[in-house]
Amino acid sequence: MENLSARIFLEEMRGSSFFKSEGDDFLGLKLFSNETMDATAAKEFQCAESAHLLIVPITGELIYNDTLGGDSVAIDAGQVLHVSSPASFKFTIHNPFKDDE
Repeated sequence: MENLSARIFLEEMRGSSFFKSEGDDFLGLKLFSNETMDATAAKEFQCAESAHLLIVPITGELIYNDTLGGDSVAIDAGQVLHVSSPASFKFTIHNPFKDDE
């Protein structure tokens, strides 16, 4: 089992209470969520309003999928996934190592 870390950043703040800054940023982008994905990790997020997100794996590969019907995307550490999301957009991030012994 591996614990993985990821950060999700917003390119825009839209005034929603769901979008809160935790005092960290990346190239001027606001931190949306700082996640540690443990062995049981599959976390769902919802954007209350339209936004542009950057998803940045820190320590290993994560798997991203969303409610727009696209394929799942594997994102490795050092890569950045840019997502333009409409209002009420939901996405899930999975730890691909969650079933490893």
